Amino acid sequence: MKKLNASEVSNVVGGTISLSICSITYVKDSMDVGLAKPVEVCNAVNTCTSKNGETVTKTLTDLSKCN
Repeated sequence: MKKLNASEVSNVVGGTISLSICSITYVKDSMDVGLAKPVEVCNAVNTCTSKNGETVTKTLTDLSKCN
């Protein structure tokens, strides 16, 4: 039986691979909190791509990271 490496496994139908490629970017945004004008916030956007597709999650983070 042949041993498969990670890139070969990802091409097997029904195969599984735990390897994901992720990147984090910081994006300035505004949030309406009921004040006269929206509040400026910073989101950490985590984008991960695996053989099953792409997953994007956003998390509020320190505003200084968006500068």
